[in-house]
Amino acid sequence: FLLGNVFTIADSYLLVILVWLVKLKTNMTEWPSLVRYFSDIKKIASVQQSLEEEGIDKLTFSIDDSSDL
Repeated sequence: FLLGNVFTIADSYLLVILVWLVKLKTNMTEWPSLVRYFSDIKKIASVQQSLEEEGIDKLTFSIDDSSDL
């Protein structure tokens, strides 16, 4: 988590930003830690439930050096 061992509002906000970046098909090659964070945070049951309810539970980053963004 961003601020220690507890999921906080900061984690929630970063999750929203990362979802936007996925939807914008942003090239995340330069930020592998954020890609890993996104993957890890989606394993939390409450996050999974939220993403499922929004219909965005299958989002993943595509790491591709040829992206224009």
